Amino acid sequence: MDSAKMHQRSIGAAVFVFVFGLAAVVALKSWDASEAAREITADQVASGAETSFLHFASSAAARGFELTDQYGQRVSLDDFEGKWVVVNWLYTTCVTVCPALTTNMKFAKNGLEERLGEELQLVSITFDPARDTVDVMKAYSEKVTNGASDWSWLTGSQIETDAVTKSYGMTYRSVAGIENIGQFDHTALAVVIDPADRLRHRYLGTGWSDDLLTPMDIDIALAKAAIEDKAASFAGAVAPTAVAPVADTTLTHVAVADGSLPKPAAVYD
Repeated sequence: MDSAKMHQRSIGAAVFVFVFGLAAVVALKSWDASEAAREITADQVASGAETSFLHFASSAAARGFELTDQYGQRVSLDDFEGKWVVVNWLYTTCVTVCPALTTNMKFAKNGLEERLGEELQLVSITFDPARDTVDVMKAYSEKVTNGASDWSWLTGSQIETDAVTKSYGMTYRSVAGIENIGQFDHTALAVVIDPADRLRHRYLGTGWSDDLLTPMDIDIALAKAAIEDKAASFAGAVAPTAVAPVADTTLTHVAVADGSLPKPAAVYD
């Protein structure tokens, strides 16, 4: 593991212990309201402290959203139809976990681009839109990604961004103390949405970029196999039916030995 990833993991572990070590058991409201609330056990907290993240698989439908990107354009989840979408939440003035999470997103981008090419889209959503305006998000994106077109940085009204954070189970709160004005305690959350708009993976913490590649290899292979099976089934359903030749009982052409144009000749049974 290179030094950058080791440093990221050490920071992530420290943050994980700080955030999830506040209680012996932490209740995590499932992002899917149809599921019962999921509890993170003390054993999972200990495991997360070692790896700096927790992973949850899913196959539920992803929640749609519509926000404003770093170019001032309205963007919805539907705009990324047919792509694998990796989403995280942050605020640009964060000095704790957000920089580590953004670095994690960059590592994930590098690994997934090799597998997905143009079928990959990254999305970072602020939960502090009062400060993270379109111009701020654009400047931040250029600093982080040099304006990469496959990474959208989304903001909006507080009502809009809060609706998205709530629908995916991401939570935040202001940090107490005058020295912490403008800072938040928040869930270090990233999710993966597949081309069929299903939520496939949820990561809490940081340091998960390498871990993500293993289940993604399986997901990508299964998705490609499903597409190939569907194409094969479609081809079989529309394949033309062989038709027996019908004898011509009217006119045909007979070759002429001298090379002149063939002359029609009647053919009768």
